[in-house]
Amino acid sequence: MSYQEKDVIKEAKTKAARYCSYRERAPFEVIQKLRDYGLTEEENKQILEELTTAGFLDEHRFALSLANGKLRQNKWGKVKIRIKLEQYKIDSNYIDSALEAIPKDYYQNTLQKLVDNKLQSLRITDPLLRKHKVAQFVLSKGFEPELIWNLLRDMDKLEFQIPDNKS
Repeated sequence: MSYQEKDVIKEAKTKAARYCSYRERAPFEVIQKLRDYGLTEEENKQILEELTTAGFLDEHRFALSLANGKLRQNKWGKVKIRIKLEQYKIDSNYIDSALEAIPKDYYQNTLQKLVDNKLQSLRITDPLLRKHKVAQFVLSKGFEPELIWNLLRDMDKLEFQIPDNKS
């Protein structure tokens, strides 16, 4: 290996470390970035291992960070978060662990707030259509159907509050 090749590898490793220190990254993202430097797959794997050993890269930490961020910032449910993590090619054990780490009460409260906000924004008076619109909305956010239907069933018992348009 020539000095020039060693310099390219060292530079790629430095840039990849900087890339990883900016925010949590998935190994898949780093591999894609390393491919831009024209290194061999073996060299890419070596750099990836070194970044992991040095603590710049951690698949589990990335999964936890993404799951927490998407729930808190984007109000995504576990279904949508799982799909996003799978797109980053995260190991299924890490995905399961990240989803289990989500606080149940915070998750349930987020779902409840989304449902309440959607109900308040609807000007439809038909209770079944209102229920359908709310369910459709929270399903699109990635919440589990059984949670949604249980919540809506419980709300049926309390009856939907239709906003007063005479304000």
